[in-house]
Amino acid sequence: MKAGIELVRAPTDFNATRQAKKQYQELVGSLMWPATITRGDISTTMSKLATYLTNPTAEHYEAALHCAEYLLATKNDGICLGSEELRLEGFVDALWADDCDDRRSTCGFVFMFGGGLVFWKSGCQGIVATSTTEAEYVAISLAAREAAMLRRLVTEVFREQYPAIVLHKDNQLAIHLLNKLLGADTKTKHMDVKYHYIRQEVDRGAIVVVKIPTDKQAADGLTKPLKKIKH
Repeated sequence: MKAGIELVRAPTDFNATRQAKKQYQELVGSLMWPATITRGDISTTMSKLATYLTNPTAEHYEAALHCAEYLLATKNDGICLGSEELRLEGFVDALWADDCDDRRSTCGFVFMFGGGLVFWKSGCQGIVATSTTEAEYVAISLAAREAAMLRRLVTEVFREQYPAIVLHKDNQLAIHLLNKLLGADTKTKHMDVKYHYIRQEVDRGAIVVVKIPTDKQAADGLTKPLKKIKH
């Protein structure tokens, strides 16, 4: 976190104090770096808190403070890298219409390389999905673009073409849509063409999407808060 930021409780008149709002913005700003670089376990929390930077309340400030205290309590935790099998794989998940303000869905995905976490992302989708299946399908497409970038990076590092990346998904209907013709059913006719990018990657053998049980979905914590043990 930024030097000089003190973890103090929110004042009782927080909503009327400009300095308190500035303090909230500084606190969230200082937490964004670990959320995107080293601590993926708080990325969902920070994604939510960042949407209230212009008009936070005391409740938002307390949530940000709680997140900072969590980091201090787990400052010795880290990401372990290294494995005998250097395999690149991804996990994708989505939570439909969870944003109470605009009903956009939250999507999250993580990528593992050699058993270690190397990339993650959590945030709201750019559209309002009309069903859980659509939200999950859009999430797969967004993850596929990141997968293409990581595949090129690994190929350049090892100087040989990397095989297809496996994306793990816990929604069977979203996987089923990958094998349907574009516009062949009402679930895809209204969707923007850019979200069908995943079909192209699957057809050319760059990505393989497989079903995974929800209990083993590593991206679950990037779409919603989890209970302590599972987190």
